[in-house]
Amino acid sequence: MKGDQVPDADHVARYCGGASIHEDGRVDGSVFRLRKFDGKPEPYLSVNWLEYLEPSDRSKQLDALRTAFQQKPSFKVRSSARFAVHNVGALRGYVRTNSPDQCELSVLHEPDLDDDSHCGVYGLPMDDDLVADLIADIVQATYPAKAG
Repeated sequence: MKGDQVPDADHVARYCGGASIHEDGRVDGSVFRLRKFDGKPEPYLSVNWLEYLEPSDRSKQLDALRTAFQQKPSFKVRSSARFAVHNVGALRGYVRTNSPDQCELSVLHEPDLDDDSHCGVYGLPMDDDLVADLIADIVQATYPAKAG
């Protein structure tokens, strides 16, 4: 339900364009920064709740996520893109422990019309490279965003 906290045991995935993936497979921290649209900062970092899509099978979760992204009318999934996966509890704890101000993140369910698994990571400071890099440091795994 909209606004519900995603459980710490669950996982979220962030779409990362190919330009944000280093040659060694690491994800660049820049993909975890809030952006501005029309001069206004994003209220949260967009991610997708994997267990919402399928409770326990990562392969099925990713297939469902790929399908959801391919069905977005104004979104083009690129073959070089990846999904960066985080465990919610590890993400929140790592950022809190390693940021100078003990940044407290929350991950809330934010379903939209064409994506029921959509969520937001709240509490990110605007223009904060350190927190973005900490999020990149704790990526659990990456997977191709485009099937096949």
